[in-house]
Amino acid sequence: AQVYGSAQVSGSAQVSGSAHVCGDAWVDGDAQVYGNALVYGDAQVCGDAMIDENGLIFWASKVGSDNGTLTVYNTKSNELEVTRGCFCGSVDDFLAAPEAKHDDDTHLEYRLLIEVATSRITRARERLRDKA
Repeated sequence: AQVYGSAQVSGSAQVSGSAHVCGDAWVDGDAQVYGNALVYGDAQVCGDAMIDENGLIFWASKVGSDNGTLTVYNTKSNELEVTRGCFCGSVDDFLAAPEAKHDDDTHLEYRLLIEVATSRITRARERLRDKA
């Protein structure tokens, strides 16, 4: 595994195998990044993340009113988790929070990006099942 640039790994997080974490990315909590996974740019992974293949993570930058980064990824229980700014939690919790904080356009942007992320991660899970 390689961690370089300004990337940070903290808490009980683990990076192993051929995984790369670089740029300004960070991996925290009990997250596991391994295999051929790449986490880079401004991606943020925390909680129970389990990423062992590139398709199990999606992120988009220049998102929301402050042009931050939205990251969606697979967890150990095959659920999706979201990080955005200081938020780290489920898709449902994330989508419930912005309704009170953001205008309709920003909320729509978040919903659409999560829809794309869900589609991509679901296909990656199917590819992994087919390989098994």
